[in-house]
Amino acid sequence: MSFGDNLINLFMPPAKGKEEKKEEDVEVIDPRNMDKDNFMNLIDRDSLHSLFPFSWEQYPTYVQSGENFMRVIAIADYPKRVYGNWLSELKRKKGAIDIVQYIDSASNNSMITYYKKTIQNKEAQLLNTFDPYKQKVLKNYIDSANMQLDKYLDNSTTFVYQHMLVYLRANSLTELEDLTDNVKNTLIKLQMKPLVPVKATFQSFWSTMPINENLLGDYTYKESNTEVASSMFPFDDAEILDLKPRSDIEGVNKDTNSLVAIDMLDRNKTLNQNMVVIGTSGVGKTTYMIQKILRYAIQDYQIYIIDPENEYTKIVELLGGAVLHLTSNAKSKINPMQIFSEEILSADEAVTNLDELVKDKIQRLKGFFEVLKDDMNQVEKAIMDRVVRNAYINS
Repeated sequence: MSFGDNLINLFMPPAKGKEEKKEEDVEVIDPRNMDKDNFMNLIDRDSLHSLFPFSWEQYPTYVQSGENFMRVIAIADYPKRVYGNWLSELKRKKGAIDIVQYIDSASNNSMITYYKKTIQNKEAQLLNTFDPYKQKVLKNYIDSANMQLDKYLDNSTTFVYQHMLVYLRANSLTELEDLTDNVKNTLIKLQMKPLVPVKATFQSFWSTMPINENLLGDYTYKESNTEVASSMFPFDDAEILDLKPRSDIEGVNKDTNSLVAIDMLDRNKTLNQNMVVIGTSGVGKTTYMIQKILRYAIQDYQIYIIDPENEYTKIVELLGGAVLHLTSNAKSKINPMQIFSEEILSADEAVTNLDELVKDKIQRLKGFFEVLKDDMNQVEKAIMDRVVRNAYINS
């Protein structure tokens, strides 16, 4: 039975009893032979609405549809200067929050004229203003316009019209009000100006739907440049967050308050396992390194520490490690030419890989000897290579 047959059975009127009727008294209505208007009259609307309930109530500042309460916040102003991933605090906020943006191209000549007039008008107002607060506001307008012109003259940006709407949804009006206040506070903290369109809930709601139609375009546009506009897209993500059971939690990102987590063993994501810890005296570099030593010791890693200032002797001894004092008179010595048995045993094909292990060791020894004698020439390097190779062959 096809979908069309099921649909016909769904909307066909039920039989009124089991009494037999003559064929000429039976009237069968086939919706496939009817036009759209007549077909809709056949639908049992009460049953349909019970399956697909839908209600829409529009209020001055929000919309209610069933158990969903929705509100749209329009952005009327943006920060004058931005930095990488500056909008992340809003993007990571809990709740049903969607950011909708429209960017339209602007005429460079018109924008230059606009900023020139802005500077002239604000400077004229500044001459006749004695209120300190209003003076600062006017100076900010002038500085912003000058900055926009400077960026354009440096060919670093071009001009655009920017629109931004924030769509909020909650399960109750109280929850919606709390979410609105929370998002507004974050937007103000980010130097943005949030406004709730009053008596324009229909236009604001449909402007946030994925139909690419901004019904509030004439009211929400803001002159901007491509630098500010591009910074609002999540392409420059300053996060280093790779949470896995074996990841190292290195700290907290000071810009976004997110954890910094790295899996040092994942060579697809962590291409370089080197690390440097930099800080002034007393900020906690040694404490940080002791914490890493304890973490790796718990995970049963082998740890080797070169400690010229003797800062880690105590923690190594507490963990049952060996402390070797390397001086010219010390009993303990390190043989830089030694190839450890673990390297040989770990080879998949031990016999054929021995030559590769020796070649790799010689290459590392060249770097070691170059540190001892930094003016080594090519002839000396060739002699060293031959002597070292013979040493391994004869050993």
